[in-house]
Amino acid sequence: MWGRFALASILVCAASGATAAPITGPWMNATGQGDGPITGADTNSPVVGDGTPNSAEAEMIDSAFPRVTVANTGDRVTLSGSVALEGTVGTAGGPRTQFRFGLFSDDDDGDDVGWVGYYMSNSSGTGTPAGTLARKPVGNTSVYLSTTGQNALTSTQGNGVNFTDDTYTFSITLERAGDELLVSGTLNGATNGFTQSLSATDTTASTLGTFTVNYVGFLLGGNLDADRASFSNIDVTYVAVPEPAAAGLLGVCGLALSLRRS
Repeated sequence: MWGRFALASILVCAASGATAAPITGPWMNATGQGDGPITGADTNSPVVGDGTPNSAEAEMIDSAFPRVTVANTGDRVTLSGSVALEGTVGTAGGPRTQFRFGLFSDDDDGDDVGWVGYYMSNSSGTGTPAGTLARKPVGNTSVYLSTTGQNALTSTQGNGVNFTDDTYTFSITLERAGDELLVSGTLNGATNGFTQSLSATDTTASTLGTFTVNYVGFLLGGNLDADRASFSNIDVTYVAVPEPAAAGLLGVCGLALSLRRS
């Protein structure tokens, strides 16, 4: 009897923990938003561009994953990974901006327009344009990583470091808090000293935002002038807070295992 009870407890324990999944594509360009080339399009480490000049500029890519809903306070979903940028150093045109990444819910109509979600864009150097944490709200009519129709949740000036060739780790997290959504993002260079961290609360998430996501998206904008963007380990991690009844059962996991061993 105790063996079966212990097994049931372990299953509840496992079901309530963090679930991480690699986002393995297929990675595709949004309609009219670049044409690749994309290699490794069926992995969680796609490469955009082939190293020839500007072959990774003005590229918007996305991949679907099974829908995740942050249904209860404390539930959260996080997109994370890294990207190595090549070809941005020494190019003309001012600060290297227009790198964006985010989590979205599509509208099931088969195109890339009108998605609802959240994303972060980078700053560079000092002054404008600032790094921004933004929402694409219900009712928008633009492609998912366009700034047209966005609602800026918060922004920051650069930390004085230009956003140029380096390997950057990135993350964006959506966490449920009642009828609100806590949105936070980070973007950090490996060697150049670039750092960016933003957080905000979407107080109208229940009407203008979303608690459900099923797409990740990235933009390598035109003024990045990138020759290649090598992504690595793009994952989505979902953490669900157990309901009170389940939490009570979790509390006896250790007891059940102890009795099973005795």
